[in-house]
Amino acid sequence: MEPQEHHIPPVPLITPVQLRQPLSYNTFPCAFLKNLALSQDMIANIRNAQLEDDIDNAALLYQLRNPSRDVPELDEQTQISLELFSALAAHPKSAYEEACHIFNKTCPDSPLHSYWVVKSHLEKLSGVMQIKMDMCPNSCLAFTSPFANLQQCPECAEP
Repeated sequence: MEPQEHHIPPVPLITPVQLRQPLSYNTFPCAFLKNLALSQDMIANIRNAQLEDDIDNAALLYQLRNPSRDVPELDEQTQISLELFSALAAHPKSAYEEACHIFNKTCPDSPLHSYWVVKSHLEKLSGVMQIKMDMCPNSCLAFTSPFANLQQCPECAEP
């Protein structure tokens, strides 16, 4: 008996031009494994994300899209409060509050701003603000994107 010849199709070579092309996630097949399918869903949601997906407040959306370009004049009390807040940024909120308490006892005629007032000033000056999202109490995930309608965490079952 004569050995049969098997025909193996040639492997297409990837040219240097193809290597420089951006990778298209649309070409990947749809995954059936749960974690891989979830990853693909997250990638699709991130690529299509818009601020309106998680922010309902029209004024906040406007402020995020149109940050102020003005640099306001700051009074001495606000400047010192901001500098102290910045110097203690790596410390807990209580450190700023304690420092303010000590300063305000020493200089009662020009008290420093509260933590929340300074934080509000910083948000207005920088355009960077905190946006709160519903999260698992154990920090497993945020209830956004594919998890937006869940009533409990799929990782730890916390409500």
